[in-house]
Amino acid sequence: SGLRHIAFQVDNMDELRTRMEAAGVEFFGPPVQVPGGVVDHADGQKSLCYFLDPDGVLLELAAYHS
Repeated sequence: SGLRHIAFQVDNMDELRTRMEAAGVEFFGPPVQVPGGVVDHADGQKSLCYFLDPDGVLLELAAYHS
Protein backbone atom coordinates (compact mmCIF):
# COMPACT_ATOMS: atom_id res chain seq x y z
CA SER A 1 0.00 0.00 0.00
CA GLY A 2 1.10 3.55 -0.53
CA LEU A 3 3.51 5.15 -2.93
CA ARG A 4 6.45 2.99 -4.11
CA HIS A 5 8.43 5.73 -5.79
CA ILE A 6 8.24 8.88 -7.89
CA ALA A 7 9.68 9.09 -11.41
CA PHE A 8 10.93 12.20 -13.17
CA GLN A 9 11.13 12.21 -16.97
CA VAL A 10 14.33 13.92 -18.07
CA ASP A 11 15.79 14.85 -21.46
CA ASN A 12 19.49 14.20 -20.81
CA MET A 13 19.99 11.62 -18.10
CA ASP A 14 23.79 11.50 -18.39
CA GLU A 15 24.17 15.25 -17.92
CA LEU A 16 21.73 15.37 -15.01
CA ARG A 17 23.33 12.36 -13.29
CA THR A 18 26.75 14.01 -13.55
CA ARG A 19 25.42 17.19 -11.92
CA MET A 20 23.57 15.25 -9.22
CA GLU A 21 26.58 13.09 -8.39
CA ALA A 22 28.72 16.23 -8.11
CA ALA A 23 26.17 17.47 -5.56
CA GLY A 24 26.53 14.25 -3.53
CA VAL A 25 23.63 12.12 -4.81
CA GLU A 26 24.41 8.41 -4.79
CA PHE A 27 22.67 6.26 -7.40
CA PHE A 28 21.95 2.55 -6.99
CA GLY A 29 23.75 1.87 -10.26
CA PRO A 30 24.19 3.08 -13.82
CA PRO A 31 21.17 3.73 -16.05
CA VAL A 32 19.56 0.57 -17.39
CA GLN A 33 17.49 0.17 -20.54
CA VAL A 34 14.09 -1.42 -19.99
CA PRO A 35 13.73 -4.44 -22.31
CA GLY A 36 11.51 -3.89 -25.36
CA GLY A 37 7.89 -4.82 -24.81
CA VAL A 38 7.98 -4.12 -21.06
CA VAL A 39 7.19 -0.42 -21.50
CA ASP A 40 5.16 0.69 -24.51
CA HIS A 41 5.70 4.45 -24.91
CA ALA A 42 5.24 6.63 -27.99
CA ASP A 43 8.65 8.28 -27.40
CA GLY A 44 10.57 4.99 -27.69
CA GLN A 45 12.56 2.87 -25.28
CA LYS A 46 12.96 3.77 -21.63
CA SER A 47 16.17 4.07 -19.64
CA LEU A 48 16.02 4.55 -15.89
CA CYS A 49 18.08 4.84 -12.75
CA TYR A 50 17.18 5.07 -9.06
CA PHE A 51 18.39 7.05 -6.06
CA LEU A 52 17.12 8.11 -2.64
CA ASP A 53 16.17 11.61 -1.61
CA PRO A 54 17.46 12.96 1.74
CA ASP A 55 14.41 11.47 3.51
CA GLY A 56 14.99 8.01 2.04
CA VAL A 57 12.22 8.18 -0.57
CA LEU A 58 12.99 6.16 -3.69
CA LEU A 59 13.18 8.38 -6.80
CA GLU A 60 13.63 7.47 -10.46
CA LEU A 61 15.07 9.32 -13.42
CA ALA A 62 13.48 8.17 -16.68
CA ALA A 63 14.48 9.02 -20.23
CA TYR A 64 12.85 7.92 -23.47
CA HIS A 65 14.79 7.53 -26.70
CA SER A 66 14.36 5.93 -30.09
